[in-house]
Amino acid sequence: MNFRFLFCACIVLILTLTIGPAVLFGALLRLPRPWLDAGCILWSRWILKAAGVPVDIKGLEDLPPAPAILVGNHQGLMDILALIVLLPRPPVFVAKKELFRVPIFGQVLHLMGHVAVDRSNRDKAVASINRAKERLYQDQTYVVFFPEGTRTRDGQMQPFKKGAFVFALETGLPLIPFAIDGSYQAQPPKTTRLNPGPIHVQLLPPIDTHTYSLEQKEELLALAEMQVKTALAVWSQPHQKAPTI
Repeated sequence: MNFRFLFCACIVLILTLTIGPAVLFGALLRLPRPWLDAGCILWSRWILKAAGVPVDIKGLEDLPPAPAILVGNHQGLMDILALIVLLPRPPVFVAKKELFRVPIFGQVLHLMGHVAVDRSNRDKAVASINRAKERLYQDQTYVVFFPEGTRTRDGQMQPFKKGAFVFALETGLPLIPFAIDGSYQAQPPKTTRLNPGPIHVQLLPPIDTHTYSLEQKEELLALAEMQVKTALAVWSQPHQKAPTI
């Protein structure tokens, strides 16, 4: 464990115990969504600052108005923070159910409309996806899927699963692939070290899902997967090891 990891862990705890209850209380009072989003953005931004991780994004000019569906690779937990800070408004995430069990954090996720998926139970997973559809139209927001199913353990992108693409075809909404690089280097899995360094996000041109039928979901998946891999190839040069403190 290095000093920065310990420092960042303390900041996460302090922010979660202060901003978390405020957002929870605001959600229960049904405060306007922008007020609640502001709390989430503040929480994410200060954690990234504590970790020494600047973030940047390209392709915002191609981002269609919400609602829309974003699918991309998943290198680490900071991917979520980066997207919350960088997108025009915090999106709804489709995430594994275990995250919703974390005290305060899990309750905030639930009240903010993020969707828990139980991958071990198909019926529950389908019900969760249907809730994501309702939230998508209700809040006119972006929904983010990480179709690898979990974050990478070796830095390499894993094959995409089809659930996100079935969802996109059933809604008929634009599908925006995205590539993220840097969060794996910032905190490799199963370590208690933080390596300061940037996270880059590249939004790719939207795909018109109306040109695909449900039977062509594999083709849609292959296209999005190829586009993300191509974008990641731009960052495929060996990373210089960032200094740690």
